[in-house]
Amino acid sequence: MGAIFAKEFKGFFNSALGYVYCAIMIILLSVYFYFNNLAAGTMSGIVVGYPYVSYAYGSASQLLMLIMPLITMRTFSEEMKNKTDQVLFTSPISHIKIVIGKFLACAAIYAIPMAFAGLLPVIIKIFGQYSALASDYIALLFLFIYGLVFIAIGMFISSLTDNIVVSALISFVVVFIMSFWGTLFGLIPDTQIATVIAVIALCLIVCVILYVITRNYIVPTLLFIIGSIAIIILNFTNYAALSTFLSSFKNELDFGTQLRSVMGYFIFDIKSLVLYISTTAIFLVMTVQSLHKRSWN
Repeated sequence: MGAIFAKEFKGFFNSALGYVYCAIMIILLSVYFYFNNLAAGTMSGIVVGYPYVSYAYGSASQLLMLIMPLITMRTFSEEMKNKTDQVLFTSPISHIKIVIGKFLACAAIYAIPMAFAGLLPVIIKIFGQYSALASDYIALLFLFIYGLVFIAIGMFISSLTDNIVVSALISFVVVFIMSFWGTLFGLIPDTQIATVIAVIALCLIVCVILYVITRNYIVPTLLFIIGSIAIIILNFTNYAALSTFLSSFKNELDFGTQLRSVMGYFIFDIKSLVLYISTTAIFLVMTVQSLHKRSWN
């Protein structure tokens, strides 16, 4: 696993990708820090800013959906494109260690600008009249783990295709949907037919993911048919339960809104932390399963 980590980490800096990523993140973090914390407005003719660096972190979180796909797009797609994935599959290293090694390498690259971000609250502490170190570092912790979710998602998608561009585009779409989950759900009309279609669509997405992992179309197809019939029956027998399920599903998986709540209200939200960590773990397991299936093909 250490060899995989070292190879991947060095690979980022053997090209311009690692340098460009770190430079972009650090520059934009600095810009957000300046406008949120150093020059947010004026008071009695004096330029003042907010003491909470978490506001800058919240602005920076929007960058992750654009940048993370660029970090993860090559993790497995490049291996498959260059036909070096067979070397990995035939090596004595288990698939779990391969996935974890690559994940830790991406996380280490991500951690570099996050380490720079960790210096910003100290600057406010030294030069400002008021600071909020505890809430700022809690926000930074959540921002880091939030990014790990996107890394795990991007790695899973990269394990499905040998086209790096396709990997990046699909990752961006998925990450965008997860970032604006609540907003997109808000576009669904508050009607009975729209609710039924939305729940069936969610059932379809789950079945497609199951097919991608297993490469077996029979079980996902049967599950989709049975699930769709059950949803239609429930629509006529207990529509309130169906509507409640959709509402709860939206609220519980609203990644972006939960992060913004942490940034804006300075709350250590255990539920959000568990959601981020469990989602990361699920996608890493799915990546391992994807590699298992590919190695047998």
